[in-house]
Amino acid sequence: MKLKQSKEKAPNFAQELKNANEPPIDMVFKDGLTNLYNHRYFQDLMDRELNRAIRYKKPLSLMLLGLDHFEKTNDKHGQPVGDILLEEVSKAIKNTIRDCDVAARYDGEKFAIVLPETDLKGAVIGAQRLKMAVDQLEIDTDCCRIDVTASVGVTCYHPTIDQIEKSEFLSEADNALHHSKNNGGNMICIHKNGYKSYQLTNKI
Repeated sequence: MKLKQSKEKAPNFAQELKNANEPPIDMVFKDGLTNLYNHRYFQDLMDRELNRAIRYKKPLSLMLLGLDHFEKTNDKHGQPVGDILLEEVSKAIKNTIRDCDVAARYDGEKFAIVLPETDLKGAVIGAQRLKMAVDQLEIDTDCCRIDVTASVGVTCYHPTIDQIEKSEFLSEADNALHHSKNNGGNMICIHKNGYKSYQLTNKI
């Protein structure tokens, strides 16, 4: 009897040990500072969402948001102030996007927002709303008050265009963001139709 009980407990103990040694899902897929999804989760999500959009012929939009002059702020006031800035912007993003959208910390001061089943018009409306929420932040720290502005790059896969690779899709959004930053920042830039891009100011 004791031998039988011991054998029954062994698999349970092994599973408990495995669970104890595995980090929680949030630790694996969430960014520790911003509490948004991390880059690893974002890349996996893009694989799934882009494949789904192509398969079911649904639009898919992507926004990349970058904070203007973040490096200068970080250098002037120190990393703790920069961290506060990233935390507050992350909260603004989470409070602004729709329930179906997914936000992630893309890289440094860049954030990615995936908008499933959203065409370019809907993505632009979302980008305007998001940029306004970030621009309205007034962040008070122990040493200073920081006003925030952001640049946004937007791209959209639409089922009427040819199939697109994930790397190309990400490059379109990244190029649009860089176009905004290189032209003074504080604006939205759209990468349209895979070839042409045009920029929009925050006064739309």
